[in-house]
Amino acid sequence: MYKRQQLDAITCDGDSDGGSRLSPGERSAVLDLDAGEAIVCTFADSRPTGNGAITIVHAPTPADDTDFRYRGTLGGFTLRAPSRPTQFFSGLAAGSYDVNVLLPDGWQLGGLTCDGDTDSGSSPDTAAARVTIDLDVGEAITCRFAPTRDSVPPPPTWRIYLPFSRRS
Repeated sequence: MYKRQQLDAITCDGDSDGGSRLSPGERSAVLDLDAGEAIVCTFADSRPTGNGAITIVHAPTPADDTDFRYRGTLGGFTLRAPSRPTQFFSGLAAGSYDVNVLLPDGWQLGGLTCDGDTDSGSSPDTAAARVTIDLDVGEAITCRFAPTRDSVPPPPTWRIYLPFSRRS
């Protein structure tokens, strides 16, 4: 059974004297196999749904409302700071979720961190501008992408030409 699944029940048929001990809570079954018996056990498991949350925080420097496109397992969305710096997803099943940011020209990802992952299973990759989020049952994980502009362009230079006339 995978770590993101839960064992719901164990049933066994063919134990004529009922000597087997079934413990779904402990994920185990101790079988009492007597001569002539054929015991068949069924382990019923499921993947819990709808109890996790992921928040993506967009924290660029400078925060100048440049559009950044994010994509991955959660779908595509656009964030900009300071006007729309977060995207929240709730009611998520436990599992693996990939999120990456498409960096506009002149930007690089300066940092990528995730908080709230109780088993530290998430894998941020700053160089690839991507994170694989390991969402377990009941977790609320927040991942913060911090893009930085390579260099701030200098202010424009204005030249004003005035007509010049000579007086005689």
